[in-house]
Amino acid sequence: MKASIIRRLNALNHEFYQGFAGQFSRSREVLQPGIPKALAKLGSFKSMSDFEWDWPKKIDRELIEEVLGLGFLDEAANVVLVGPNGVGKSMIAKNLAYEAVLKGHTARFTTASDLLNDLLAQEGGRSLAARLKHYYRPGLLVIDEVGYLSATARHADLLFEVSCGVLGNVEQMGWTRVGARLAAA
Repeated sequence: MKASIIRRLNALNHEFYQGFAGQFSRSREVLQPGIPKALAKLGSFKSMSDFEWDWPKKIDRELIEEVLGLGFLDEAANVVLVGPNGVGKSMIAKNLAYEAVLKGHTARFTTASDLLNDLLAQEGGRSLAARLKHYYRPGLLVIDEVGYLSATARHADLLFEVSCGVLGNVEQMGWTRVGARLAAA
């Protein structure tokens, strides 16, 4: 096939997909108006297609891809990403929130310090209870940078309160408040 024909076909292909993508985005905004706002709150991040799978020497790609499928949401399970600095935990976490929003779930992404500072600013009965509900509501709550905290017992208690509210009633799960103290250790 001639190079000029190939270029023309590529240009037509590109034009078609650009039009399709624009139309799809407009339709999605009409059907799901909260998506652009929810995605904007994630800030900038790299797509998983840009993840350097050979950089972290030990990473279970199959497991990460399974988690990105969001099956754990139906099981009401937790996902905890553990690893040293710079291996992509935050990137994976933001992609989890992104995938959840695209698939129609509600999601909130925050850092542990932002969450705890927000809750500490609400100290006092009803305002704290109302603010905790803010973190209970989404179908997926992503808390990044938990390992960077220099946590007090109060920080641990608040983080425990958030996790209990997200997971449901603590007593039904057989947990006790001892867990909060362990988190502060």
